[in-house]
Amino acid sequence: MAFDVEIAVAVGVPEVCEDRYRRLLPYEQETVVIGGGVAVLAPVALYLGLAGTGPKAAAHLEDALVAADRLGARPIAARARLELGRLLLAHDPAGERGRLLLSQALTAAEEQSAGCPTGPAPHSRGRTPATCSAWTDSCGHLPTRGAR
Repeated sequence: MAFDVEIAVAVGVPEVCEDRYRRLLPYEQETVVIGGGVAVLAPVALYLGLAGTGPKAAAHLEDALVAADRLGARPIAARARLELGRLLLAHDPAGERGRLLLSQALTAAEEQSAGCPTGPAPHSRGRTPATCSAWTDSCGHLPTRGAR
């Protein structure tokens, strides 16, 4: 259902958002995992915030941010800050908190560099691994098959 919410939000299908919101609400304090807990996707609260509206959506996004920070899940926390910042600015374009959250999300994304290695890993004995820039074009896109 988490992916349903992502798609419904992206393509603008409010009735799917409303349905998934109702269905996910009983699990608002849980975390979405994949593969029987092999990987964490995000707190359910993030998807409730995306699917919800108004103050309830903001409250869910706040909960998602707290849960992500508690998990130490920096990319998820950055996403929660991004979504909460967008929501707050949509209701108050001059709002400082919304701008602060967006700034924090951007800083976190830059710090994480989308998971690209930037130097030797602790176990690499000084060898520098290839960086993501070696795999991407100047705009940061992965090359298409057969492209040079």
